[in-house]
Amino acid sequence: LALGAVGVVLVVRSQAGAADADPVAYLLPAAAMACLVAGTFLERRSSGRPPVLVTLTVHVVVTTVALVVAAVATGTLAPPADPAFWITTAVAALVPTLGAYGLYWWLLERVGITALNALLFLVAPTTAAAGALLLGERITAVTLAGFVLCGAGVAVVLA
Repeated sequence: LALGAVGVVLVVRSQAGAADADPVAYLLPAAAMACLVAGTFLERRSSGRPPVLVTLTVHVVVTTVALVVAAVATGTLAPPADPAFWITTAVAALVPTLGAYGLYWWLLERVGITALNALLFLVAPTTAAAGALLLGERITAVTLAGFVLCGAGVAVVLA
């Protein structure tokens, strides 16, 4: 697992220089991943395992409540009227929820927690590759080294 973790750090670090984001913004995906892993462990310890659709529904409802509370607290509850906002929001909500999280919980039942969490090391290389193909972001030697380490980490766990 350490190989994969070092690979992720290399990929993220090599791509971070191109971003204008506040460094604190990088903590949010890390916190989200920690929550996902914690939720996975809690789910695996529970006696009854609900179907994937029920799990996704609970996640969506809890997230909606949290975001509405945050929007009210910051005075940003009224969304923009621009149709592009709504299209982007729909895509950003549906693709990760139905695609990524649905696949995550479905795979959890089939491959187990260790193998599945090892596969998460492939998220950073996949995102970097998509950024290169879709957005023209650079792939450096450090990024490629990170790809190799991520792949090696996954291979070791799955072997």
